[in-house]
Amino acid sequence: MNIKTKTASSSKSIEERLNDYPELKAKIEGLLSVVENAEGDLIKADAAEERVIEEIRQLGQTALQTWATRQEIKQSEAYIAANPSSHRGGKKNSIGTADMDASKY
Repeated sequence: MNIKTKTASSSKSIEERLNDYPELKAKIEGLLSVVENAEGDLIKADAAEERVIEEIRQLGQTALQTWATRQEIKQSEAYIAANPSSHRGGKKNSIGTADMDASKY
């Protein structure tokens, strides 16, 4: 079965979209391996259920991490666009604070 799912927000196929997120694609492939019993070790439904639950948990974790990373980048870009004069990174020009002589106090 060849599914080419497209959303209103994207003209790319799901495969093309997953290629943009290799970690997410790997987790989806892991779930498919369970469905296909690629390792040949899933004889009972209980074992398959445990593996599916673990794969989906990892998929969710990866999806949220990917989402958070993208949000951080978007927010950073939006801030920089709104505040072009803001200072980003670079070396500080301060020479530090003067030593304080304890005997003066």
